[in-house]
Amino acid sequence: MILGLDEKVLWDESGKPILSAPGKDQVLIVDLASPETPKIIAALPLKNSVVGPPVNVAIDPSGTVALVADSVDVAKDGDVLKQVLDKKIYVIDLQASPPKLTATLTGGKQPSGLSFSPDGKMALVANRGDNSISVLSVNGTDVKITDTVAMPDSPSHVTFTPDGKRDGVAEHTKV
Repeated sequence: MILGLDEKVLWDESGKPILSAPGKDQVLIVDLASPETPKIIAALPLKNSVVGPPVNVAIDPSGTVALVADSVDVAKDGDVLKQVLDKKIYVIDLQASPPKLTATLTGGKQPSGLSFSPDGKMALVANRGDNSISVLSVNGTDVKITDTVAMPDSPSHVTFTPDGKRDGVAEHTKV
């Protein structure tokens, strides 16, 4: 299992976001071989965000590689912290002992929901900040962005049909 921990955004008692400086985010890799006693096998210091993405982490069907989309960062603007859109997609080798970061890709603005094709040879990433989808080729930990597809609105997540012949896109319509 893979978990993204965003330590940059917290909420006060009224639900208002409180921004913190980046630097404490993590991605945890958890071994669920014994579900009664899950074991953290890696804690990688990688930025990621709960802002925007419904599903910003995914593991390929073979369990070889994981992707993490980093959609929003926190930066100083004078004396104030503010959210800025990021473009990073992290590639994690799950077969390494312990699992490790093998590449950082630069995709579209605010990469969010992502998923692997059923055969694991392709992944799609919804880029909310620039209304596009990044198409990734996947060959083990060799992951490359091969295309970018423009969308009419802001995609928030993408997924494949079980046979891998089609994909679906959930868009966020601005009101």
